[in-house]
Amino acid sequence: MEKIEDGKDRRKYLKRFIDEQNINYLVLDGGDVSEFSNALPQIEDVDGLPIEIFINRTGKVVDIRNGYGYTEKWAEELEENLQNLLADIN
Repeated sequence: MEKIEDGKDRRKYLKRFIDEQNINYLVLDGGDVSEFSNALPQIEDVDGLPIEIFINRTGKVVDIRNGYGYTEKWAEELEENLQNLLADIN
């Protein structure tokens, strides 16, 4: 992993990662944990980044997950969370 010196470098790295992974959903650059916590104090218990925040159609946070660990199990859980949100089950 390359060393990221500042926010500008982080945004370039993030943009490249989004492009390489063909990510087609909203990605928020929350900065470091303290910046994130200051910007979104309603999201509690953030130990590290990246995290995934699942928000339903009414704006309610229904799940928060650590974003590390891109495994088959992670993908299955992501798919389930997204399907639940799209079905408006939560």
